[in-house]
Amino acid sequence: NIQLDKVKDGDLSQIIHDVRLSDAGVYRCLTRTERQVQVQATLELFVVAVSKPKLTFVPADDGVMLQCKA
Repeated sequence: NIQLDKVKDGDLSQIIHDVRLSDAGVYRCLTRTERQVQVQATLELFVVAVSKPKLTFVPADDGVMLQCKA
């Protein structure tokens, strides 16, 4: 999603949610100015697989500590 309130400042950042391995690839962004000048940007998105987080309860001095590893 492009944040329209930031476009006026020249910020055309693209936010991608719930990225999947299949989203990896080359993306192109084309836009034109008021004078019909074409601006192009190309980027390559690399997506790596991560493991599901593993939660472990570890005894601590006054209780337990919740340890998260991913």
